[in-house]
Amino acid sequence: MAVSKALLISGMFMPKLALAALLVSGLAGLSTVLWVPSAARSHDPCS
Repeated sequence: MAVSKALLISGMFMPKLALAALLVSGLAGLSTVLWVPSAARSHDPCS
């Protein structure tokens, strides 16, 4: 009984954790994409 309850609880939390991890990795990827061009501009010798 305890095992099935633990599986049920983990089954309820895992999708939330997966969604949170996806959201965090998506935000990290977006911030990297936004940061790279600004970093490239800041090191531009022509400016």
